[in-house]
Amino acid sequence: MADLKRCVVCDSADLIALASIKEVPIHCNVLSDTKEAALGAAKAPLELVFCKNCGHIYNADFDPGLMAYHGHYENALHYSPHFQRYADSVADRLITRYNVHKGTIIEIGSGGGEFLDLMCRKGQNTGIGFDPSQADAPETAQFDNVSIVPDFFSGKYADTKGDFVVSRHVLEHIEYPRDFAKLILGAAKSDLTRFYIEVPNGAYTLATDMIWDLIYEHCSYFTQESLIRLLESTGYAVIEAGNSYDGQFLYAEAEVARPKAVG
Repeated sequence: MADLKRCVVCDSADLIALASIKEVPIHCNVLSDTKEAALGAAKAPLELVFCKNCGHIYNADFDPGLMAYHGHYENALHYSPHFQRYADSVADRLITRYNVHKGTIIEIGSGGGEFLDLMCRKGQNTGIGFDPSQADAPETAQFDNVSIVPDFFSGKYADTKGDFVVSRHVLEHIEYPRDFAKLILGAAKSDLTRFYIEVPNGAYTLATDMIWDLIYEHCSYFTQESLIRLLESTGYAVIEAGNSYDGQFLYAEAEVARPKAVG
C-alpha cells in the first residue's frame, strides 16, 4: 500500500488528510452479468491525502492487489460523438506539431486501440498498444497497422521502442507513478521521441464537486503542478502542459531530458 507519510510524487512528508470514504466499489468500470453481481461488488476504503509541497492527491489506503483489469473491464468513451471530436483534434494536433508520420507509435493503456488507430491512420504510422483488459476481446485486431498486446507494459517489453509514446488515463491507476513514469520513458526509441501523457484533472474534480469521480481505481488525482513535478523528476523535459476536454483532463507533451552542460 502507499505510504501516508510520503507523497507518491515528490516524497514530501508535508501531507494533510483530505477526505475519507468508508466504502466505495473497487471497480466502477467492470461490467456485471447480473444485478446481484453488481450489488455484491467488492468495496474498499478511500483515504485521500493532499501534498502541500507538489499539490498531488492520492489514496493512502490503496491496495493494488484488489485490482483486476480483464475482459469484463470497459471504460471506453469512443462511442460518444463529442469525445470522438476531442480525440480527433488531439490526434491532429500531435501529428502536425511533432511530425508524427511513418513511424512507430506505442500506446500504454490503449484499450481497444481507437485512439492509436487515429494516430496511425492520420500519420501513416504503425501502432503497438498495451492493455491487459484486451485479453478476451476479439476486436483487438480490428485496425490495420495496429497490434494490441493484452498485457501490462513492463520491463519484459524493454525492447519495444517508439518514435512517439502515448499514455492516456493510466497514471492515475498506478500506486507508484514515479516508477511507472520511468518505465514509460524507457519506451523512447531515441532522443527525438516525444510523449503525450493525459490524466483526469484532480483540481477540476474537487472544484466542481464531481464526487462521482472519486473512485477506488483512481489512486492518484493529479494537479497540473504534480503532473509536471512527476515528469520532470523522472527524466522528462515538459514541452507543454495544460488542461483539455473542457477542463476535465490534464495533459503534458514531453521529451527525454538532456543532460545539462557543465561549465
